Amino acid sequence: MKVRALYLFHNSAEVRWEHTRPRHGRRVRGRRRGEEWVIADVLPSGAHTYTVICVAPREIGDLRERAMAYLRRDREFLLAALCAGALAGVALGSVMAIWVTVVLVVTIEAFAIFVWATK
Repeated sequence: MKVRALYLFHNSAEVRWEHTRPRHGRRVRGRRRGEEWVIADVLPSGAHTYTVICVAPREIGDLRERAMAYLRRDREFLLAALCAGALAGVALGSVMAIWVTVVLVVTIEAFAIFVWATK
């Protein structure tokens, strides 16, 4: 059964009939001569209809590197926030009542997560 695919390129869009659902990572030709694109995402948009988002092949490497940098940054930030929260809990636990320590540690953790989420 044929499916309809709306291909979204950087500079244009077109509807194509395909024999099967387009596959992520497949290379496709654009309208212009010699233009080649890589399928970055395939989204179902109706019965036997898909929206296909295409990017230039050179962008795939850039996206992968950027995603890895974001993951590294987030992992380092979360580890530092968790360690700071634990150290604050130990320091305050010896001086204040346990319930006050819990409230303060939760507040510090919530603030750290809020700061991380709004970067």
